[in-house]
Amino acid sequence: MRVLVLGASGATGTHVVRQLIKRQVNTRILIRESAVLSEDIKENLLVEIMKGNINELRR
Repeated sequence: MRVLVLGASGATGTHVVRQLIKRQVNTRILIRESAVLSEDIKENLLVEIMKGNINELRR
């Protein structure tokens, strides 16, 4: 299973991502190009980081 988290660099999104990591869930996150992400999330192998805008995602 893989979970997609939108807004993962915000306060709530960061908390959600950390909880998913704690539970060993593969997580794909979508953040803005300008977003600042904490190192513990950025370096975690369970997290796949996508930068962009939700309007730019392909179907």
